Amino acid sequence: GQWEREGRPLAHHDKYHGQFQFLGRLQKPLQILSEHRVRDWALKNPTGKIVSYRGTPPTDVKPEVLYPFRGRYIVVWDAATAAEHPGAVKRETEPPKPSQ
Repeated sequence: GQWEREGRPLAHHDKYHGQFQFLGRLQKPLQILSEHRVRDWALKNPTGKIVSYRGTPPTDVKPEVLYPFRGRYIVVWDAATAAEHPGAVKRETEPPKPSQ
């Protein structure tokens, strides 16, 4: 979509199965980033956006966008936040289990 039309670089943290190509009407594939590449990519792409998944909403760092999705969250980070807090981008696959 819009970010791609604006020329913003787009990346996805960790596993990606092409789900945003259709839904986001993207023409180019997202770059796939490992945890170790987030900060470097963000510094080299200051207008970029990084998509990740989390089991819980982040509380220590504010993402640009947060979407509830199938019991988890799709999170979009701007490059400046990702460069400053690369650990916040880390994928969380499961929501925390309720304490018993």
